[in-house]
Amino acid sequence: MKKLLVIIFLVLAFFTIDHPIVKGPRDKLFNQTMSDLSAASKVNKEVKAKRALEQIRQQVRLTDKQDQHLASALNTVNGMYAWERKYCLNRELNEYLFGDALRQSCSVIASTH
Repeated sequence: MKKLLVIIFLVLAFFTIDHPIVKGPRDKLFNQTMSDLSAASKVNKEVKAKRALEQIRQQVRLTDKQDQHLASALNTVNGMYAWERKYCLNRELNEYLFGDALRQSCSVIASTH
């Protein structure tokens, strides 16, 4: 029981003391943990966009410029939804994709919802 109380006391001291010896490692540990959590959540969030891009590449024969355009637009889920809103729902003119390639791309993105 004494060991548990000592460990709890040390952990609380580690998080509350602002001495430079303690503050440096604590901030480093905190920043590393937050960056790891941020990276982990980004990976999980961006899976939809990556899958959609892979499916489009499999179904549609793309030129290099078309592929670069889609890759830059579909690098995030928010970018994918913005691209879909702009070119599929609002039917704005896309200088890289048009016709059947655009329709197939839109249907792939719509199926990822």
